[in-house]
Order: sequence, then structure tokens, then C-alpha cells
Amino acid sequence: MSIPGAVLGFAPSGKLERMGLGGVPNVLHECGWHVDLHGTTFRPGGWDECFPTIEPFGNYPTMGELVAHAPTMTWQDNAVEQVWQRSAYTARRRFAVIAPTCIHMTFCVTNLASEPIEFLWASHALFGLTGLRAAHWQRAEWHSDFAIDGSEKKLFVPGAHTVELVYAGYRLTLTTDQPWWGIWINRGGWPADAPAPLWCLGIEATNTPAEQPEGQLLAAGATFRGEVKLEVHSELPA
Repeated sequence: MSIPGAVLGFAPSGKLERMGLGGVPNVLHECGWHVDLHGTTFRPGGWDECFPTIEPFGNYPTMGELVAHAPTMTWQDNAVEQVWQRSAYTARRRFAVIAPTCIHMTFCVTNLASEPIEFLWASHALFGLTGLRAAHWQRAEWHSDFAIDGSEKKLFVPGAHTVELVYAGYRLTLTTDQPWWGIWINRGGWPADAPAPLWCLGIEATNTPAEQPEGQLLAAGATFRGEVKLEVHSELPA
């Protein structure tokens, strides 16, 4: 389905698999196979929301609950909203087209329980490494070596800095209101038994630099909010 200025392609599960912006058919990483995350089937591509964890925590599985449950969806003239209604909380994600080259994503979750929820949020957007010339995620530091070598790593950098990905013919910029970016560089190292090397770059806006909650609490009745803005630019750096 499409909305003015953008093309958003969702799987029946509600997973956002494709995002076309600024004449680029899909700015997100595509993957044609699934990974079994200990009972939860996951396609490693597109854009997911990890809540209230990434690694298993308490009764929550890998990547939290949202990836395993289909949301309800509402389409508007320039936006689409997804709602996950769980017993302990309600989560909402909204993609709004604010220009033909720009998407604004907002996420919020409200604790419906009588007890606090220990949580983290990571907005799990995956981008392809094919054709990526350079990436920039902290001050003046540029990265250009993304060749497949069987490795994968995760690092965290301050969210105050814009993330920039330079491809042949266009570049992407991502900004967030969150204190951290999680940068996941997978050069074929995960999963080990993949039918083909998974070659992708995860850019995750997150409220904490960790894979599990580290004492962050969402009080009963409280709401957490986060946002990411993604923009496509036709001009390239000199």
C-alpha cells in the first residue's frame, strides 16, 4: 500500500518490510528467509520495534513481544498507525510522511498494569550493506569497510549525533530524540546457520545502551515516547 510521497510495504504480520522514499524503491534491508528465535519466527529485514527487551529477559523472548504479535493498522492520508494491545500495555507506532523524502516515526507505550514494567525500547531498522560507500554515526568519524568476513558486532553511540549512510546515488540521515543509537554491523556472522550470509546494518534508536533492561521502569499508568526521523537526500558528500 502507499501514501502520498512514500511507499510502505507491510507483511501480513504487520512487519514493515519495504519503505520507498525520494525515488528509492526500498531504503530498508530485504531478506527472503526466516530465523527461529526459540519459537518466534523472525525475518531479519525491514523495521521492527523491540520492547521491552532485545535479548530474552524474564518472561519476554528475544526481541520482546511485539515482533511475535500482529498489530491492528489504520491508514490515513499521510500516515499509518499500528497498535499492539497486550494485557500489560498498549504500544503504538506511527509512520507519517512529512515530505516526499522524509518519514517521521513515533512510538509510544502505556503501562496498563498496576506494577511498573522494567523495559528498554530499541527501534530496530535494518539497512543493506550492498552499495554502502560510507557510514557516519559519531562526529567526524566515517566508516567504509563493510565487506563480508563472517563477523558481527554491536556498539552504542550518543543519540545526539545524526547517523548518515552514503549509497551510490543517494544518502540517508537518521535522527532521534533518544539518548543512544545501537549500531549493529552484521558482516555474515549472525545467524551462524543462515542459508546465506546476512549482510546488514542495524540502526536502533534506544533509551539504554544494552540488550536487556537495566533498571529502567515504566510506572503504572505512565507512557514512554520515542521518535526517529529518516530522510533521503539526492546530494552526496564531496
